[in-house]
Parts: sequence; structure tokens; C-alpha cells
Amino acid sequence: MGLTDARPGAELELTDSRTTGAELELTDSHSTGPSVYMGTMLWYDEWSAWSARLSAALDTLQLYARSGGIQETLGASNALLVPEFKELFSLLGDFNTRFGTHLPPGAGLALSRFFFAQTQSKRFLPEGNAIGLQGALLLGGLLSGVRSQVTYFLSDKQTRARRMVDRAFTHLQRSLAADKAVFGARWLAAFQGPRAEEACEKLGAVHLLQFGIWAFKAEAAGGKTDLILGERVNEEEAMRSADAMVLTEWKMVRAKDDPVTRAHEALEQAEKYTLETLAGFELSSYRYLVLVSEDYLAPIPPIPQGGRTYEVCNIAVTPSTPAPAAVAAVRRSGGGSAAP
Repeated sequence: MGLTDARPGAELELTDSRTTGAELELTDSHSTGPSVYMGTMLWYDEWSAWSARLSAALDTLQLYARSGGIQETLGASNALLVPEFKELFSLLGDFNTRFGTHLPPGAGLALSRFFFAQTQSKRFLPEGNAIGLQGALLLGGLLSGVRSQVTYFLSDKQTRARRMVDRAFTHLQRSLAADKAVFGARWLAAFQGPRAEEACEKLGAVHLLQFGIWAFKAEAAGGKTDLILGERVNEEEAMRSADAMVLTEWKMVRAKDDPVTRAHEALEQAEKYTLETLAGFELSSYRYLVLVSEDYLAPIPPIPQGGRTYEVCNIAVTPSTPAPAAVAAVRRSGGGSAAP
């Protein structure tokens, strides 16, 4: 719910922009294990609860505003609305302290700027001069504004695309663990075949497409290569068929191979891609290096390169029974860059 005009005598227009669960997109903060993932779920739940409470306060504010100030004879704004908005400000500060590092960068920056400005103005502090209905309108409008900014970044298409890719790779690995007889056997045959890399690329690309992701790899000339057909990507077909496009590079990791070396070989290949990204469709800031192995590999941190981040994903075609360490190994890890 957004406030558009709070001037004395002006018509108050309130527009609903409250957040729903469908609008919020989770983003993985380069998790190294279940604890960070659970932190992500916690901020999602707390943001939804905070947003719902703000919506309720703005509904009450709208009711008071439409009453023409009748309620002010009882000091209702000072008794209820102003304290509620100040409490919401305090709760938002606590949320930012605990979960700010788990949010998309734009959302975190919006909160930081908001708290810097309000610390300077002291509007939400006990000594602030926000009183009465006009004070409540001001505080409610400020909170509504920062909520709109944060929600925008949480629903950003790049964030949604990353979540879709994460879901697709997670589903792929769990399918290999759950259905070894059919699904796993197909992947094992591809891994052991004479053209293993191409075979796994094709299977992986088809799997990602089920989740709305059109995966491609870099060609020698710097363009996009279709992982399934082996020719240049038909971008019109991709945009008709998928929700997002992502650059991937697949490498096989055998028993005697060094996974980090293979990851950097994949990085070198991916860096050949030089075309401009398709704005609004192609995931531009994240690329994926996929290491296919028989069993789980030790996690490799994301690799920052040229303003982008290369996520290193491991797909184990014959995974052992997942122990806690194995679960952590198949999750994308963070906290630094992989050394060659």
C-alpha cells in the first residue's frame, strides 16, 4: 500500500503494493550448508510477517484519513498509529541486522540508505517530531516506500532466474539419488560413454529446460552454442520456449582428476563468450561451471571473474548415501574464490 500525497487538504490516495509470498524470490547467499539455507528461509518468513503487519497499519491509517480527522479528537494517531510505525521501524532494523547479508545486493542497499537517512532525520526516534495524523502519514509513507524498493529487488528477474537454476540442479541431483535404476542409469551411461561431455550436456540442457531455463555454452567464435543440437542457438526459439537463458560449461571429473583444475578449464572455455547478453532474458551476472563425477566432490567456492560470478555445481551420477558432509558437498558453496 503506497501513499502518494500527504499534504494538508490534499486527497489521500493509497495504492496496494503489499507483498505476497509469490512475489518474493529466495536467493542463495552462496550457501555452504543447511544453516545458511535455513537463514534464507527465516528472512523470507520474517519479511512476509513484517510486510503483513505494515499492511495492517496502513489499512488503519487509511481508515483514519478517510474519517476527515474525526478520530484525532481522541488522539488516536498518537495513541496507536505513530507508536505502531515506530515499532515497525525498530523491527525492520532488527531484520536488517540479522538478515541483511542474505538479501540481494539491491535490497540490502535500499535498507542501508533508508536507515542512514532516518538516523539523520530522527523521525522514528523517541525525540522525533512526527505527531498526529500528519506524522503518521509521514512515517507510514516512508516505511511503505522502503518496502516497495526492497520488494522490487526481491522480485528481480535475475534473482528469479538464479532460483530456477538452483531448483533445476537440485532436482537433477536428487533424481539421480532417488532413481538410480532408470534416471541414474541413463546418466551413468552418458558419463561412461565415448563422448561423455556432449552426452551429459544434452541431458543437462533438457533437464534445465523443464524448469524454464535455456542453457547454452560458449562457442570458439564467442557466440552461443546449443547444448542439444550443437549449433548456434536460435534465440527466437529460446525466448519463446524458456523464461531465462544461462551460460553453462560442463566438464567430466574422473577419479584421478583435480576438480579445481577442471573447474578452471571450464572457466577458460566460458570466458570465450563475448556477445552482449539478452537484456531481461539472459542471466548476465552469474554463470555455471558444471562438474559431472561418479560420486560427490568436495565443494568449490564461486569464482569471481570480470564482474561476474561463476558458480561451481557438482552433479554426481552415482551418489553415495547422502551424509551431512555429502549434502554440503552438492550445495553451491561460497566465501571466497577457487585458486587454480
